[in-house]
Amino acid sequence: MTDYSIVSALVVLLVVVIFRVRPFSTNAIRVLNIFSYFIGIPVLAVMQHFFGTTPGKWAMGIRVEDTNGGKLDFITAFQREFTVFCVGLGLNIPIISLWRLYKSYKNDTEGEGNLWNEQTEIVFSDWTALKKVIFVCLTVGAMAVSVFSSFDVMLPKNRGTGITLSEFCGMLYMLLYSRKHKVKAIKTDKNDIYTGI
Repeated sequence: MTDYSIVSALVVLLVVVIFRVRPFSTNAIRVLNIFSYFIGIPVLAVMQHFFGTTPGKWAMGIRVEDTNGGKLDFITAFQREFTVFCVGLGLNIPIISLWRLYKSYKNDTEGEGNLWNEQTEIVFSDWTALKKVIFVCLTVGAMAVSVFSSFDVMLPKNRGTGITLSEFCGMLYMLLYSRKHKVKAIKTDKNDIYTGI
């Protein structure tokens, strides 16, 4: 779950903050988050193929190997990540996800195992204090980026010094319109001088 949160935060950070793509609402951010999960599946599969772990698994002291003790091939890693997302996380649909996380935990504690671990072995190493701190930092960082990006979407598109009067009036119009005031238009003359609402 932490791995998908990290990938989601990086995608949102890249699109919204760095490239300054302005989604039209916080719903667009949610769609972007969902899209980032589908980016995360192959990215995390590549990490498991080359490194045998992902950032979240590394911070928890977990390594994933094939049944012979080697690194996973890409197809097996991809199938594993896809199954984790679909079955283990319930496609990240809120109530279904909580239920699937509970069922997965219950299957592991009762020794039944989970579908995505059939062709793999989980190897645990010591969970050191440094890894605990890194895990907390990764999780909090991913949450902070998500919250910051959501707030960044709510800010006006044109801000800072050097904005024109028409940009300012456009922002004012959107602010008043979004608060459901009955504003027809902001009037400016041909020289971009404010003349009234």
